[in-house]
Parts: sequence; C-alpha cells; structure tokens
Amino acid sequence: MRAYKWIGLLLTASFSVFGADVLKDNVEYTTSIAGAYDSRSTFTNPAALGFQTDLNGATPLSAFSTSLNANQNNDYVFSMAFGWLGFGIEHLVRNVGDLNRYSFALGMPFTPYLYYGIRYAFTRSDSAALSHYDSLTMGLQLRAHKRFSLALLAEGLNQPTHNGSLVPTRYTAGLLLNPIDPVRLTLDINTYSNNFLKSLGYEANAEVELARGVRVRAGYHHERKWQVGLQLNFGFTSYFSAFQPETPTRSVLIGAQFSVKPYSSLISFHSGLEMTVNGAVAEEPVNGGLLGSDRPSLLDLLKRLDEASKEPGIEVILIDLKSFPLGLAAAQDLADAVLRARGAGKEVEVFLGNAGLKEYLVAAAADRIYIEEGSELRLAGLREARYYLRGTLDKIGIEGELFAKGKYKSAPETFTRRGPSEASKEASLQRLRSLEKTIFAHLQKHRKISQKKWGQVLDHAMFSPEEAKEWQLVDAIDTFPDRKESLNAIFTENVQVMKDSIALQPRIAVIVASGDILQGRSALLSFAGSPQITYKKMETFFESALADPLTQAIVFRVSSPGGEILPSRQIASLIERAKKKKPVIVSMGDYAASGGYMISAPANEIFASPTTLTGSIGVFLGKVNLSKLYQKIDLKKEILTDAPYADLYSEDRGLSPGGRKILSRRLDQYYDSFVDYVAKQRQLALSKANEEAQGRVWTGTEAAGKKLVDKTGSYLDAVEAAAKRVGLAPGAYEYYVLANSASLFSPFGDGGWLKAETKTPWPVASIAEQIHWATLLSERPFLYLSATGLMEN
Repeated sequence: MRAYKWIGLLLTASFSVFGADVLKDNVEYTTSIAGAYDSRSTFTNPAALGFQTDLNGATPLSAFSTSLNANQNNDYVFSMAFGWLGFGIEHLVRNVGDLNRYSFALGMPFTPYLYYGIRYAFTRSDSAALSHYDSLTMGLQLRAHKRFSLALLAEGLNQPTHNGSLVPTRYTAGLLLNPIDPVRLTLDINTYSNNFLKSLGYEANAEVELARGVRVRAGYHHERKWQVGLQLNFGFTSYFSAFQPETPTRSVLIGAQFSVKPYSSLISFHSGLEMTVNGAVAEEPVNGGLLGSDRPSLLDLLKRLDEASKEPGIEVILIDLKSFPLGLAAAQDLADAVLRARGAGKEVEVFLGNAGLKEYLVAAAADRIYIEEGSELRLAGLREARYYLRGTLDKIGIEGELFAKGKYKSAPETFTRRGPSEASKEASLQRLRSLEKTIFAHLQKHRKISQKKWGQVLDHAMFSPEEAKEWQLVDAIDTFPDRKESLNAIFTENVQVMKDSIALQPRIAVIVASGDILQGRSALLSFAGSPQITYKKMETFFESALADPLTQAIVFRVSSPGGEILPSRQIASLIERAKKKKPVIVSMGDYAASGGYMISAPANEIFASPTTLTGSIGVFLGKVNLSKLYQKIDLKKEILTDAPYADLYSEDRGLSPGGRKILSRRLDQYYDSFVDYVAKQRQLALSKANEEAQGRVWTGTEAAGKKLVDKTGSYLDAVEAAAKRVGLAPGAYEYYVLANSASLFSPFGDGGWLKAETKTPWPVASIAEQIHWATLLSERPFLYLSATGLMEN
C-alpha cells in the first residue's frame, strides 16, 4: 500500500477535453463550475481544489481522458492535483494547427463554506495564431449547505490578446442542486464582458446515481446540443465518458482518474481490514514530523473500526494485538468498538502474542481469538503497586512535611509513611474488587467463562498456547500472517473512501487532556515520557474548536490523575465558558481523578468507562524539609527577613507551629472550595458532595451510582451523545482529534526523540515523577491521585 501511494504521487495525472473554442471553453462535457472533479477541477474551477482538500485531505489525484472525434485526430489532456495545487497540459487539435496549453492552479478556503481559486494558463503552438495566449482565471465556490453549491468563474481577467485583438473576459455563474440524494442538477450560464448579459450561453445537466459508484448524466449545451455521460467507480479508479452526438465531430470523451484513496463503488476493492495495535498507541496522537515516528491515538483505532463497521464491502477485520500500552478503561473502549463491528455484521478476529489481562479483555470481544506459537497468556488478576519512600528519605535526611484533607487522600503517604494507612488499604481493596467484578462480567458474557472457571484461571495464572486452547480461552493457535494468507480477502489498513459531498459535514471536535496538570511543561516529566496538560494548551484547542463554524460540539477526553490546583481550576473555568457556546461532553479515560475530576465536573454530560478511576476529591499541600540532609553534607543556608513567615516554604528548615497553622487553614479552604465546586457543577447537596469526596477514588461504575458521572459508556458513546445533543443524525457528522501540528522547524515532530520514542523504564520513571512532585510542593498545592500503579498480569 505504501509503495502504491508513492507511485501514485509520482504518476498522478488527469485528462479532459474541451469544446471547439480553444481560447475560452474550459468546461468539460457534462460538468459544472459548481462541482468538484478531483484533479480535473484544475480546468473546471480551481476553487474546487481547496474544497476537495478540506473534504478528503491532501490526496494525490490522477486520471487520463481523451476525445475520439470523427474525421479528426484525437485531443488529450493531462492534469494532476495534490492538495490545493493543480497542474494541467492540454493537447488540442484545431484546423489552424495543434497547440499545447499549460495550466497552473491553486484553490484555498476563505472559510469552511467559501473557497476561491486562481489559474494561470499559457499556450505554445507552431501556429502563431494559437501560441503565446496567456490567460488568468479566478473562481469562487460557496458550499454552505449539503443540498446546493454556487459558483462564479471569470476567465481572461488579464484581457489577453489574440491575433492583435483584446479577448473579452468570460463570466460564468454555476448552480449545483441536490434535491434528493441520488439526483444532482447543474446549470451554468455565461456571458462576455464585451456583450455583458446581452448574449448568454448555458449548459444544464442532470445526474443520477443508479447504484453506489454508478452514475449516468444527461444534459444540453447551447452550442453542442444534447450530451450524455457515464461514470463508473471501481477501487482506486473512476472511469468516465461523455458523448455529444450532434457536434460536427460527434465527440466521445473517455477517461479514467485515479486516487490513492479508493472511490465509493458498487464493487469494493477491499473485503477485509487489518489493524496492528502495539506500544505506540497513546491517548493523544503524536506527529513524528519528518524524521520521527507518528503515534496513533486511541480514537484513531476506534475510528478505523467504526468506519469499517459502516463499509458494506468489508466482511472481516483482523487485529494483530501485539500489546496495549494504555489502561483498562482504554482497553474497554477498544473492546466496545470491536463489539460494534460485530453488531454491524463484521467477522472480527484478534491475534495475541505475549498477552495479559488488558489484551485479553479486548480479544474477548471478538468472534475468534488466535494465539501465536511460543507465546504466553498471563491471566493472574489485578494488583496495585506503590512505592513508600519514608524509610529511604529518613536515611538521607529528607522529610516530607505534607498534609492532606480527606480521609482517603493518600497521595502524601508516598513520602510520609513506610506502608499504606488502613483507609488507603480499604479503598484500594474495594476498588480492585469492583474492577475485577466488571472484568469478569465482560468475560462471562463474551467468552462464557463461569465464576468457578475464572477462579481456576487465576490459580493457573500463566498459559502456554496449547493450555490456552485446551482451557478454551482461545480458539486456535495461528499467526497473523498465516491466517491472513488463508482467507480469500483483499486487506487494507484504512477503509476511508473518497468523499463526494457538496459541503463539509458538521463536526464533533475531540480535545484530549492526558497526563499531569501543570502550570507549565516540566522538562523532567518530558524526559520520563510522561504526557502533560497545561492551561495554555487546552485554551488553544478550545479556542480552535469554538472558532470553527463547522464544529457543533466538543468531546473532552480526560485521562489524568490530577495535578496543580491553579491550572486545574483555570481549565475547569475554560470548560464553563466553552459550554455556553457549544456543548462539552466528557469522556473519562483510565483516570479522571482529583484535578482530572475537577476539569471534568463542569461539562454538560460525563461518560466514564466502568473501569475508569475517578473522584479523589481532596487536596494535599506542604513542603520537603532538607534540613537533616544539609547537616549531613555540612551545607548552610542563610535567610534574612523581618517577616515572620517569609521562610515558610524554605526547604532548609521545618515548619514552625505557626507555619503549620497557616497551611492547615489553606488546606481547609482549598478542600472546601473543591467540594463546593463539585456540588454546584454536579447539582449535588453540599453534604452529599462532601460524603462522596474525602479523597476517595471510585470506579466508573461506582461513580455513576453516586452521581459523580452521568453514565457509564465508551469513548464512542460520548461522541454519539455529543452529536445527539446538537441534533446530528448518525452518519451526518464527522469527529476528529485536535492535536499539535508538527513544526517545520522541528523535524522530530511534537515531542522530538524523547517523547516520540523514549519511555524511561519503570520504576525509574515513577520515582523520577514522584521526586518531581515533591520539589514542586515547595510552592504549590495539589489535587492529585495517589501515586499508585494499577497493574494487571
């Protein structure tokens, strides 16, 4: 497929034929300046190049066409387009000689509804009468409604000369009307500047799509009289023809155009989708730039499955699940997309290598599970792992003077204890049991595993491929390439087809907030490969979504354990302002806890996966006391001040009783403010909000029962809810992730080498992150989930 794309980029071409007036007639048979015809738009109306790029991306386009004329040599035309740019060569045979005309075109958007284009053309010929005719053309297209488009085209604006005379400018107005979906009607009317509106030319056509990718056209031209045409799409090729029986040469136009994206066609070129899921998947997409590697987002995977579900030609979906780097909630989102595909009648097969519970959770949703020879299936259950640094810090003379508000707010315990408190242990065990219950319900429903058998599975823990098949945990032992080869199907990695809409569809913008919430980016966390959320970044994304007239609603994907209070509150206020203009629906990922919950609370509606960890409504603050360490290394620090608490956050001394009292007061204020904010945003009684707060972490299922979230549902459920809230029917909208674009001056993309390729190994990254938070505590209070690693075996 990649080789084909490069060949297509190098060899793209489009061909068309024009009427008898070589100087002016640039409208192809049965076409309109209000339409879009891939690279042939270079000749019909260059404004359409801009629309096509917005509609289908910067897709290389190519085609060939020629006209067969009675008693005359054939004309032929070559053109190519990539994104906004078009280029064309026409070879035309006329009575006074042959000529070549070269065209360069550019089409761009003014707005998502209005497009403009410009074309410069010049001729070369052995005939002096036909050579050196330079022409400037400008075009407009208005595409503000899905049922019609309007266009204007002015050709010869530079008033070129021909045989010593000025050539008048030709003005054309065009209308494309789609009264019902199979039918399109077009009307073009033209006049010349030297006889403006006194003499009119016209062309009218009707097009009917008889079946998917099969279109017939018929129309009437004021000079050429009756004309008929046919278009047939097949895979990456679209064949077209037109016949004008009443012209002197009885012209027949035949041609084909090509794209690196397949056309919508009656006979699908592909019958299978193949997907590879590996450690590169992230919540937020990463553009690797020129030299780096792109990392797909979770939504990219879900969208590919969603599109395959709706594609009639796709019969089977094969997923090579090498590993899944995200958490349980994200795995459930992927499993939900697999179930949707099955519900649409697709056969879904998942292939496992060395796999754990997350991978098996996804695979269980498929029709069949394969495991590779020599691999291992590990189903040992869930565990939480956490570091306690108190003993280590005591040895080196560091003391964490940290204070938390909320019975279950255990984040500071990492620095202040040698093991978990009873409250922390109680909450963790309850949380694990809730998650295990959800996971078992999924496996029981889709793999028919009984409670007794699941207990035996956990006792056995690790399975060879033969054991996994014997225990009926998988269906067969096979490899992805061998199974793919055995199927009578042509596979593709992407089922997107060339769209042929009259206007751009409404959009649902997806904004991803993944990682720790910070006032500014942290170099240490960047080095550790950890994603980060800043107010500035979120503000940029929300402003973009709010400014886009096509974006009707916003899905805010939150996957964050929290962070600093100030940016958390700033982002929450940003959501409050945004939802006054457009609905904001939150989809919670693996975590949306503490500060992550605060930024979710103001949304119009909150969806959480059953395995999302959320809540943790509590606060901690304090500082790190290095006085004993300084004594050990004989380091002195002198502070001169007359103010009693100017040294409150100084790391070289402990907190005084007065200092503790100040921090305790601020802790109460932060906590009360957080609980009050949740109560108001979620419309809960203050006493109820306080009861569910206390720093306790809830699963998505538990949070729904406590009204902290509105519904348990998947990522795609949230997208559909956003569309429904603004009255968009299924299939009548698009959704996309707002992400940082790669800079021209940053060849390694969004994150350079480190973010795109490097992840500091666990536990080094974990300790580095925790030390980072400890150093930040000298200045800032936090809303943060305890530094617990939820793991599966």
